[in-house]
Amino acid sequence: MSLNLLPNAAKFQAEKIKVKKVVRLLVVGVLFVEVLLLLVVFVWSLALNNVFLKNDRRYKNSLLAYETLSDRVLMNYRIKQDVGMLDEVFGSRFEYSEVFGKVKNLFSSKVDLRSFKLINGKKGFVLEGAVAGFESVDEIEIIVQRIKEGKDKDFGSAELTGLSVADDYWEFKMEVLLR
Repeated sequence: MSLNLLPNAAKFQAEKIKVKKVVRLLVVGVLFVEVLLLLVVFVWSLALNNVFLKNDRRYKNSLLAYETLSDRVLMNYRIKQDVGMLDEVFGSRFEYSEVFGKVKNLFSSKVDLRSFKLINGKKGFVLEGAVAGFESVDEIEIIVQRIKEGKDKDFGSAELTGLSVADDYWEFKMEVLLR
């Protein structure tokens, strides 16, 4: 057992000093925790602000890229629409130059073409020409037959509509439709 011989006033003063030390320790501890929390919040705020600024820059760059991309997509769509419209116009148009090339390749040099007339409303034409000799007439008939059988990829049908002869010089007239 311990015996305390101090007067009551001294005991009270000693208790008061102990309580002040404990309160001082508690106040210092609470202040330390508050400063530590304040420091953590400040660092956290800086980190979030940095992340926010990076994301904001990324968003603005993406938005700018999207706007330029949307302009390009819109322009691309308009160009494709215009090309499609032109394709429809040119696709339905009758190409005379192609027909002349096809007719040129259809006959040999023995055939003398005299007339070429387009058929109104159809993709076709009427040819008038002449050949010398009976063998050349056979060549014309073979060409007509080959077209009728579908062996020629350029022409859909052909018909010999007229044939006459004068001194072994054969004149013919034929109607040809394209595919």
